[in-house]
Amino acid sequence: MASDRMSTIVDVEAKRVSFSAPELGEITIYLNELNSDINTRCCLHGLKQKIGDAAAIGKGVSMAEKFIAMREVAERLTGENGLWNKAGKGTCSKGGLLFRALVELYPDKSAEQLRAYLSKKTLSEQATLRGVGKIAAVIEELKLKDAENGAEENEEIIDTMLDELDGLE
Repeated sequence: MASDRMSTIVDVEAKRVSFSAPELGEITIYLNELNSDINTRCCLHGLKQKIGDAAAIGKGVSMAEKFIAMREVAERLTGENGLWNKAGKGTCSKGGLLFRALVELYPDKSAEQLRAYLSKKTLSEQATLRGVGKIAAVIEELKLKDAENGAEENEEIIDTMLDELDGLE
């Protein structure tokens, strides 16, 4: 029986993304294998995800605060020296999913120890860590929790939008 764990590795230096599932194989796509239209769509989808992810900052945060966080990411990406991650934090943000997963998996380590560890890892090494079975599983759990929290926070907005849809003639 095949495992239900899949790993994903984004290798920026090699310009590739790989998905692997034990006993099932691997799928690898290099950017140079994509035509211009697909490459553009992938880029735009990635931007949508990157900027949208900034809004997933926890319960009790206002829509304005979420929008400000999104704007900060957009400005960082489009700035003169465009950065994918915040400067001064190594390659790991304070509350990034990888960091949060490691905090959960290694409760005997301090946050400072884990941040220092991650700050010494390249983006490729961090991507490899994200693909490790037990880390990937915790990251997926954290994403689900974040999504549930986001849905709860936005319940009023969602209800309003659904009411508007119901009122369409």
